[in-house]
Amino acid sequence: MDRVVTVTGIDELLAAVAPGVTLAAFLEAVTDASASIGREKQADFREVPTAERYARALSALGARDGVASVAALMAQRHMASLAGAVVCPPGRAALIRALASRYPLALVSNFDHGDAARRLLDRFGLSSSFGSIRISAEVGVMKPAAEIFLAACRDLEVVPADAVHVGDSMTADVKGANDAGLRALWIGSGPADGAMGSVADLADLPRWLSDRYG
Repeated sequence: MDRVVTVTGIDELLAAVAPGVTLAAFLEAVTDASASIGREKQADFREVPTAERYARALSALGARDGVASVAALMAQRHMASLAGAVVCPPGRAALIRALASRYPLALVSNFDHGDAARRLLDRFGLSSSFGSIRISAEVGVMKPAAEIFLAACRDLEVVPADAVHVGDSMTADVKGANDAGLRALWIGSGPADGAMGSVADLADLPRWLSDRYG
């Protein structure tokens, strides 16, 4: 199966820092770097920016001069390609705005490129609805690490025990929030061990909040 190249102008970028390296060899190096980074994240929950993945791949192929700047450009172009495919579900922005009119909201997201994440939020008109936006690439750690949850609580001036974190991962969201002293609401079906409840979809959140808190 052919691999999809998400970095525009990849041939020129490779030629600039790793002349003679084939695209196939580069993609293999990126795959190896991604696997290594994935293991590191699971071990210590430290976020590794997208550019670091490309920098490691280029270095493994013998590139030396200009690696950091080219890796950063690769990350920027990669994220631009991905952003073009992102959509906001119908009614989701209005739902977030409605919630923000009643509750202080924070966004806590695992994403390895902070600028790209913020650009997407701006594009869909979501940024202004959040009193805190904490993205793992900027904080340095990812959910389920307690630091990222606690940073959002500090921003909102909310005691962790009074905060409810909503997410669809039992490990990153439910366990992570619980370990940081927050309560958690799971988006999913089936047993919700550790969560104070569950909803099938984010669209069900307003009713759940109303039923519980009035």
